[in-house]
Amino acid sequence: MYQEPTSLPPHLAGTRSIVFPGGCITYRYDFSTGAPSTLLLEAVGALGTVPRQVMVRVVGRYTGLTLCGANAPPCVGSRP
Repeated sequence: MYQEPTSLPPHLAGTRSIVFPGGCITYRYDFSTGAPSTLLLEAVGALGTVPRQVMVRVVGRYTGLTLCGANAPPCVGSRP
């Protein structure tokens, strides 16, 4: 995980990146001047990832559908 603050309190702003095999997730935060810096901890706790295998099972169980893509059937309309 990488974090690059661009502004510190009283105006907290920056970028946070989560890197994993095959990709990354980047989000930017920019809190109002004077906002408590604890909001960053709340944002970090609210955003997360789910392993693809878990999502495949959940989608299959609740919708009866099969996710396509990596380690799964090819997506409709995709090139071989």
